[in-house]
Amino acid sequence: MEPRLESLGTDVTALTLRCRYSDLAAHDDNGPASALQELNRRLRAAVQAFFSHLREAAEPWLSGGGGGEAQMCVWRRDGVVTLKLKSELAGLPFHWEFRCSPAPVALVCAQLVRPLLAMSRLLHRQLEEQGELLARKDQEIQDYRENGATLSRERLQTDVFNKQLYTEDFIQKVRAQRHRLLLLH
Repeated sequence: MEPRLESLGTDVTALTLRCRYSDLAAHDDNGPASALQELNRRLRAAVQAFFSHLREAAEPWLSGGGGGEAQMCVWRRDGVVTLKLKSELAGLPFHWEFRCSPAPVALVCAQLVRPLLAMSRLLHRQLEEQGELLARKDQEIQDYRENGATLSRERLQTDVFNKQLYTEDFIQKVRAQRHRLLLLH
């Protein structure tokens, strides 16, 4: 689960290996404020107070840490994932339902694919820089050896970095991990 609880609205997205779901109330014409009043008729408070409490109660659950005093149950029916939250606000029962439907492709691209691609590019660039640094260090060590330097401790001896072998090993590990994930589902 990936929570995003904004101060004047909600946008909760749930991610599975097969689909990404987005909260319907966040995109409702009436807005989430009307849903808050409908679910919590006995409570009267500023919308900001409702959302502040909602954030405090829901984020621990949605982040995978458990909810303290709040209770949450999740179910899926007719392609809609519902997350129902029960807690207390000022001593009165507080309820909220996140009703998540499959997210549009544009939303998935904006919130998942593009950030992952950007992160992947950054990690690739850092990997290239680390490989170049290791190659320079290996060259420095080779220059020292050619000028007669020796290591004072044998355990400091390292193999020359081979980018080709490292890349092949990395790809093999990624494929094995992906295979394990596919077997789980």
